[in-house]
Amino acid sequence: MLTYFADTLLAHLLTRKSPFYDAIMKGPSPEMEFSAFISLYKVSPFYQFAHFTANQAIIEAFKREGSRALHVLDFDVSYGFQWPSLMQSLSENATPTNKISLKITAFGGNVEVIQETESGLVSFAKGFPNLIFEFHGLVRGSKNVKMEKRKDETVAINLVFHLTSLKTLSKISETLSFVYSLKSSIVILVEQEGTSSSNKFLPRFMESLHQFAAIFDSLDDCLPLESDERLSIERNHLGKEIRSAIN
Repeated sequence: MLTYFADTLLAHLLTRKSPFYDAIMKGPSPEMEFSAFISLYKVSPFYQFAHFTANQAIIEAFKREGSRALHVLDFDVSYGFQWPSLMQSLSENATPTNKISLKITAFGGNVEVIQETESGLVSFAKGFPNLIFEFHGLVRGSKNVKMEKRKDETVAINLVFHLTSLKTLSKISETLSFVYSLKSSIVILVEQEGTSSSNKFLPRFMESLHQFAAIFDSLDDCLPLESDERLSIERNHLGKEIRSAIN
């Protein structure tokens, strides 16, 4: 971990015109980053626990309202890893004659990621004949959001690991104002402990150091230091996250 922080500090001292800056800050390819994130998701409890807790809250709100249709608005779908377990839970409460409808309106970083996410979720949903699944993907920042609540539909807003990615208070305020206007049944907010949004370097550095130390400590119990999988996680995902947090 300290290697990635040291490299990032060095880049912080260099000008962007320096060839060493580009060498240090060069990120992994999308394929490498995706592979590293999958590996981290499988072995680390952080993301899985966050998704499990969020989904449980959605299920409870859905049952409380007694509807048979659930509409989730996901502000940062990533690759949709959160939603297979929700599909499974909903299917367990449905029958062939009393199906449950699940619609996910999801924001993603680009068209390719959204299409890949949709393909994976649609394919997974086919394994649950008691579930009627619909996916509507939008590129993040799109203004073409039409939220018309259907009759007897439970609406859930999913803000898992999203607000701190917005960086500025104005963007956070704009997002929360939009969320408020939707008048949903439940809003799910999950964020990492601590913050890297401070404009002052030292507080931001110390917060990031403590945060990533916890993640690296968790990896010690999951993967050996010499593991190729662990090296990929550190270099292609956590290393990039550290550089982003510090710089």
